[in-house]
Formats: sequence, structure tokens, C-alpha cells
Amino acid sequence: MFARITNAGQKQLYSNNMRTRLFTLLFFAVITWFLSCKNKDLPLPAGSTTRLNVFNATGDTIKFFINGTRQNNFTPIFIGGATGYLSVLSGQQNYRFSKADNGFATLFNTTFNLDTSNYYSIFVGGETANLAFKIKDPIDSLLAVIAADTTVATNVNAFVRYVNATPGTDKFDVTVGGGDTVNFKGYAFGTWGVFKPFISGTKKVRVYVNGSTTAQIDTSIIFTAGIGYTLFTHGQLAGKEGNAFTVTVTPNVQ
Repeated sequence: MFARITNAGQKQLYSNNMRTRLFTLLFFAVITWFLSCKNKDLPLPAGSTTRLNVFNATGDTIKFFINGTRQNNFTPIFIGGATGYLSVLSGQQNYRFSKADNGFATLFNTTFNLDTSNYYSIFVGGETANLAFKIKDPIDSLLAVIAADTTVATNVNAFVRYVNATPGTDKFDVTVGGGDTVNFKGYAFGTWGVFKPFISGTKKVRVYVNGSTTAQIDTSIIFTAGIGYTLFTHGQLAGKEGNAFTVTVTPNVQ
């Protein structure tokens, strides 16, 4: 015999069914949101910011995270590449670096402390935290020099600095140009020079092991007037493919 359901029972049953359906819809909505967030970057938390340019001096494409949130959202940082200046949280934050083609596998975690409203560069020279270092970039003063560089004799100047991002004990000497040569001598890993002016155009760039007269790199690079450049070495002297010894030039301001 079937049980008879009263109107009140029907209403209660309908109410229970609706609650069950709403709970099910809410459950699947939460699961969908969670799965989508695993493949997308969450918004950066609000707070004081600064400007950061990350250089990849490793032998693989990389990506980086601050407090668990990926920063280079649109593309990995290729070998010898840089992000350009991104707006990131200032103060002491947790940084994570990983290979771009290996999911979320971590190369290393570290912390950096960046002052508010400044410009910084971080060079990642290898796969451990001791091979990453930061530079406080004098971009405001460089822009002021470029803006004031209006005379016929000087407004053809470009500006360049050298950064040694090649891990190891070798020190390097770098020359840019001919008669107007800019010299950077005796730079060890993790050290850098100031921005120096020189006449723009196509210039010979040569890199020597400190004290040697045999160039490890001898190439020509075009430098444009009114632009500040970072010239950096990466890879190893005996390295191959992605880890070959290379010099790369990247504009800081233009």
C-alpha cells in the first residue's frame, strides 16, 4: 500500500528538493571556481607598490610568483629575456621561481625587500636562491639626465651599464664602441656598473675574462640615442645551447 502524501507533506517535500538542488548547484559552482583559479592568476593583494624588472640569466624559460601569485602573467621569461618594469608589492615579500615548462615545480623560494615607489631589477642567474640578486635602478636620475641632454654635442648619447649575471668566479671586462669606448673592468658575478653615456649607433661589444686580451664575445649591437640599456652576460664560458656564454642588451628606459 502506498503512503498518502498530504498537501503539507507535498510542500515539505518540495522545499527539501529545492534545498537539495540549490546546495548541489552551489557545490558545483564552488568546484568550478576552484578549478578555474588553479589555471589563472588571482588578483594581486592591495598595498604599497614599486617597479620591478626580472631578468632571466638561467638556461631555461622561467616564471615567478610573489606570495604565491604569478607576476609575469602573459608570457614566460625566455632565456636572456626580461619582464620590463612591473608594478609589484613593495616591502619584504616571498618570491618563488620555477621553470615555465614544468607546471608549478619550484626552482627555489627566497625573499626580497623592495622600497616603495622605486625601480629594481632582479637577475636570476641559476636554479638556487644564492644565484639571484637585486639592483636598485637609478631610473629617475637617468631619465633626468636624458631629458636634460639637449645640446647638439650630447643629444646623440645612449647610456649603458654592465651586469655580470654569469655564476662562477670569473671576472669580466666589457668594452662598448671604438674611439668612444665605454669600459667596465673586473666585474664579478652579482656586480654591476653605473649607466655611462656614449655616442649612439652600431657599436662593437667585446667581453674578456679579466686581464685577457682574447675576446670571449665579439659582436655588434645597435644603440639608439636617448635610451638607457642594461648589458649583461649569462651562461657559462664552456656552456652549450641555452647555457652558452652570451651577452644580451635590454633597454631600461626609452
